[in-house]
Amino acid sequence: MSENSRIKKENFPHNSVKIGVFGGSSQKIPSKKNALNINDFHHYKISSLKIFYSTSIYSIEIQYQQLNTDHYESFFVDSFQSQNKYLKDVNLATYTFGKDEEIVEFSGRTGSYIDQIIVKTSRGKKIIAGNESGGTEFSHKSPFGYCFTLIKCCTMKDFIEGLEVDVDLSPVFRIKIYKVIEEKKNDELFNEYFKM
Repeated sequence: MSENSRIKKENFPHNSVKIGVFGGSSQKIPSKKNALNINDFHHYKISSLKIFYSTSIYSIEIQYQQLNTDHYESFFVDSFQSQNKYLKDVNLATYTFGKDEEIVEFSGRTGSYIDQIIVKTSRGKKIIAGNESGGTEFSHKSPFGYCFTLIKCCTMKDFIEGLEVDVDLSPVFRIKIYKVIEEKKNDELFNEYFKM
């Protein structure tokens, strides 16, 4: 039986989905976001993704970039790598996101490990990594105006077993709202409506 969910808006403005196995003796690795004291994460978006895999998902590397800046300090990278040091025949799926492009769907297959990940972007592009015949299907879609913003933590042994992925208001959409408010701040009619 497949695991499917269209995340409900009543659970927002912030939510997360868990994919795969959590608990037991698995190693749990959190995102670096809190360790780096990034308090304005709403202004960051995923800018690139690398997934290493063979029969299951071996490691994931995500780069986040602060919107509206190209400075080096505005980047940080999360890397989740399994404990399997002797893996052979590793493949790589990689993707660089456009400035206004975000992840709107996570799907794939999972059993004892995460066997396959399919990431769909807001531009309709698909990044496919892993084994298409293993485990059970899963699929998670974000509502309109929202996207998958952060891989919050990961559990692993020989391969990645579980992912927890945050879903929040789209950073690109949020910046557009801020810009409209800034442009209209001297418009009396807009300000009256905005106070309502």
